[in-house]
Amino acid sequence: MYNRLYTREWQRKHRSEVKAEHDVALLARLGKKIKPTECEICKWSKTRLSGHHQDYSKPLEVIWVCGSCHKKIHQGLTQ
Repeated sequence: MYNRLYTREWQRKHRSEVKAEHDVALLARLGKKIKPTECEICKWSKTRLSGHHQDYSKPLEVIWVCGSCHKKIHQGLTQ
C-alpha cells in the first residue's frame, strides 16, 4: 500500500519525467526509436536496457544503459 501511494505522489510531482519515460517507451515499442542491443556505457548485451534522460527538457534524447550503469549514473559515479 505504501509503495503505491509513494509512486502516485512521485508521479504527481514529476509529471514531465513520467511523460518523457512514457513517450520513449511508446516510440521504442512502435519501432520509431531504435533501442540498441548493448549498454551504451559498458557495452554489456546480456541484460535489459532502460533509457536514461540526461535532460528532461529534451524528452526523446536518452542513453540506453543496463541497470548497473543506470544505478551508477544516479549515484554520480559515471555520466
